[in-house]
Amino acid sequence: MRKLLLVALLSLLSMRAEAQPATLELAINGPLGALLVMDGQAFGKLPLPVNPVVRVGPHRFRLELGKQSAESDTLNLPDSSHAELNLTLAGSSLIAVLRITDGLLMLMEPDTLPTALRSSITTAVAAAARREHSVLLGTDKQATLLRRQLVLTRCIDRGDCHESLFQNAQVSYVLSLRIENADSSSAGSCRLRAILLDARTRDLSAQEEEPR
Repeated sequence: MRKLLLVALLSLLSMRAEAQPATLELAINGPLGALLVMDGQAFGKLPLPVNPVVRVGPHRFRLELGKQSAESDTLNLPDSSHAELNLTLAGSSLIAVLRITDGLLMLMEPDTLPTALRSSITTAVAAAARREHSVLLGTDKQATLLRRQLVLTRCIDRGDCHESLFQNAQVSYVLSLRIENADSSSAGSCRLRAILLDARTRDLSAQEEEPR
């Protein structure tokens, strides 16, 4: 009986997982102050405070700015972790350009860094990532992926990269930041060591060390 119940439970969980629609995090760029409407639902004025997580598949977008309003053709969002959508008003038309973005995972050490300093660094890294058409993964995703931190540290510190880093392609790069001599009274006199790891090729793309 227990075996039958276990089989039934696994079957239900499998069916439930299959029923969940795939989603992606979508960064949306467009005219400042324009109202974004997706599939008839208003999402707010651009820039949005956070990137919406939307269902994979067909969607239609509309921008309303003053007396100007235009709607895009149906756009099919791909099954990817992150994407960037650029919307441009051109007369009565809305031009939508979609590109897949690279996901960035950040390792910041030590854990004892002051909260204000950690927050400031995170904001700066997120802004830099956006300029390079990448996205810094959100807190929830970071926490899940950091279960691989031991494997990542071996790869970054010792060059021991024989293990697969991630099971899917949602992480393209890993940024390792180590801040030394940082405390609440000397935030301006710390030393920063930064290493960028390409998670796809397992190569160190860049590394830099400098006092701050």
